[in-house]
Amino acid sequence: PLSAIDAATAQAWRAKGLLFEDPTPDSLARRSGAARDWPDGRGALVHEGQGWALWVNEEDHVRLVAVSEHGDLVGMAGRLFRLAKVLEAELLARSTCFARSAKYG
Repeated sequence: PLSAIDAATAQAWRAKGLLFEDPTPDSLARRSGAARDWPDGRGALVHEGQGWALWVNEEDHVRLVAVSEHGDLVGMAGRLFRLAKVLEAELLARSTCFARSAKYG
């Protein structure tokens, strides 16, 4: 959960691009109600060593993020594809817990 991440860790992850920013009080997200109850209901799964993160309920329902300090686009894309496959497999294995539409997915 986002609320369980200590300030120092959150700052370090943000500096690396692995954690989203809290919306400011005057941001569109706050004014529109999209960030109500912040930070409840939001979270991040971060693998700092591999340079990837999975964000939940930031602006999207789920967002996959990969970063590379050395500009390794091929390696970064590979990490994202592997992460997406694992996430897909886990969600499909728990398909009774999620709404699914034959038309929309």
